[in-house]
Amino acid sequence: MQVFIFFTCLLGCCLLVLMLIQLNANKEELARVKDYNKGTISNQEKARVLKTLHILEDGYSKRDLTAVDGCVASTFSNKDVLILGTNPTEILTGKEGAKNLLLGDWTYWGKVKFHLDRTRFDQLDSTVVYVATTGEVKIDMWRMKLPLRITGVLVNENSHWLISKLQFQYDTNTNLIIFSWLATIGFIISLILTVLIWLWTKLKRKTPRRVVSKY
Repeated sequence: MQVFIFFTCLLGCCLLVLMLIQLNANKEELARVKDYNKGTISNQEKARVLKTLHILEDGYSKRDLTAVDGCVASTFSNKDVLILGTNPTEILTGKEGAKNLLLGDWTYWGKVKFHLDRTRFDQLDSTVVYVATTGEVKIDMWRMKLPLRITGVLVNENSHWLISKLQFQYDTNTNLIIFSWLATIGFIISLILTVLIWLWTKLKRKTPRRVVSKY
């Protein structure tokens, strides 16, 4: 029995070490600098596109719910808006969808930081620009940072570049996340088994033996 408890504890310790290694790998993934190529756009148009993106970034930084309407009006197109969030159910359309996204993100998600100095800009013609950049979010619920990949399409409306398509996704290695969760579950199971076995052995020792009379 003691040998079994020993190996169960050893398994739990090994899984804990593996989990810590994977968590450290996730931190390295977050710290790794990702710099997309500069793309094809003039400096003048780049400055105009960045003006819109800075307004959106400022809104995500301050998270002032009273400023949602103004932010949407200043950054999103008047037609054909499509937004894909980090959750599978986050598929939003139109300015009303953009408003719902900002309300939800600013209330429940976390503080988002855009890495706009690493953004790629590809101007397809005089009316369409594709952008790809990175960022990070400090999630309120978990108190942890996760890297982001942010892509979008901006259209030129009345001499203003406005967002028509936008996608947020976690820029992480999903294999690392899955392995971390499996290691955590394995450690918890081994810990529970160890405690249960220890309690069972304690109770077994305290249980008095029945004395059988020879008469």
